[in-house]
Amino acid sequence: MNDICISDILERLICYDIEFDFKGQEDVIITHVRSFDDIDPHSISFSRGNISDNSTDLLSANNIIIVNKGSDFFCKKNFNCIFTNTPDLAFCIASELFEMHKVVSIHPTALISKSAQIDDNAAIDSYTS
Repeated sequence: MNDICISDILERLICYDIEFDFKGQEDVIITHVRSFDDIDPHSISFSRGNISDNSTDLLSANNIIIVNKGSDFFCKKNFNCIFTNTPDLAFCIASELFEMHKVVSIHPTALISKSAQIDDNAAIDSYTS
């Protein structure tokens, strides 16, 4: 599981010259990405359109959503929201942080030599020898 602080996400967007406004708590830990329909605690998601009031039931103080600056979405007091004209791009850039912190993935059926040197970002599939 990846632990990315919202402040890290904001810094990354700044590095890519993404213009945005942020409302929320920068110290919240986000661990994974989700589609908007599946957003859950400690996840990041985005919406390029308007968000209906009943969709906000999924949002909380423990996740973050990137929304279109031109939408009529009102970010409630306890939500974490990034407002930008490029929500798709901002989401892709933020999502890269989770790939950068990827842990080694070795399938249980893979045969690995005891002397093998495995990169930190390696992924070894099933039945590999």
